[in-house]
Amino acid sequence: MKKSEALRLLARTLSVRAVLVEHPELDKETLRALLLEASRTVGDGEAGRAGKPASGGRAASQPTQALGQGFLFEAGPPASLRIHTDGASRGNPGEAGIGVLIEDESGRIIREIRRYIGKATNNQAEYTALIEGLKAARDISTGNVTVFADSELLVKQVKGEYKVKHPQLQPLFAEAKELISGLKKFRITHVPREKNAHADALANEAIDKKITG
Repeated sequence: MKKSEALRLLARTLSVRAVLVEHPELDKETLRALLLEASRTVGDGEAGRAGKPASGGRAASQPTQALGQGFLFEAGPPASLRIHTDGASRGNPGEAGIGVLIEDESGRIIREIRRYIGKATNNQAEYTALIEGLKAARDISTGNVTVFADSELLVKQVKGEYKVKHPQLQPLFAEAKELISGLKKFRITHVPREKNAHADALANEAIDKKITG
């Protein structure tokens, strides 16, 4: 099986079923990677011509669900993303989890991330949530990204207003900055905890249920 053949079919039809019928040997991870690449291709307008109707009319948008990942593309990735992140630690340090809510520019939920990260401080959990949110944003879109977090320390450190002095946070800070550098536009904003309730709930659910996947 040639990857390029499956990619062209997926970009042209935006149909997971069509690709699986044509290429049943594909596993879930390979199909997911192809889906992400095809979504970027369609968003760039490089593959849309293949599926363009002969009449010259606009091809209908067919939503495609990324397997097991909880986010949706409609004829290409969103132009901008809003990401709510939160980290929770019971004991500081103690059992910790992260929560990430990713929305498109219209407020539609694209992806939710909840993950138990073992023993960590609250600040470590906050940075881990930010990193996971940025990684997901990189996979979905390299456009405009706005992050909302209720950790004032995290926000001010990422903005450069506070120095990162704690040795355990320095590598996390460096990883976050590297991911940010790969985005076209980035902004981070501090919000009150009550306006970050969804991400907080995800982080605490991850701890309660020990969700590691």
